[in-house]
Amino acid sequence: MDGYRKEVTVNKRLEKLRAGLAKDRIRNEQLQARMKERTEKIRELENTEIIGIVREIGMTPEQLAEHFDNLFRQKKEREEAISREET
Repeated sequence: MDGYRKEVTVNKRLEKLRAGLAKDRIRNEQLQARMKERTEKIRELENTEIIGIVREIGMTPEQLAEHFDNLFRQKKEREEAISREET
C-alpha cells in the first residue's frame, strides 16, 4: 500500500507542476503581448515627437535625411582617422 501512496503523491505533484507550468506559459504569452503593445505605443509616440521637433525647426524630411547622412559620414570619417592613428 505504501508504494501506491507514493505513486499517487508523485502523480499529484506532477499534475500540480504541469498545471502551474501551463498557467505560467499563459501569463508569459499575455506579458509578451502587453510588452509588444507598449513597445509599439512608445515607438509611435517617439516618432510623433520627432516629427513635431523637425517641423518646429522648419526642416523638411529631405533636409533631415541629409543632416543625418552628414552626421553618419562625419562619424565614420572620425572613426577611420582614429583607426589610422592607432596603426
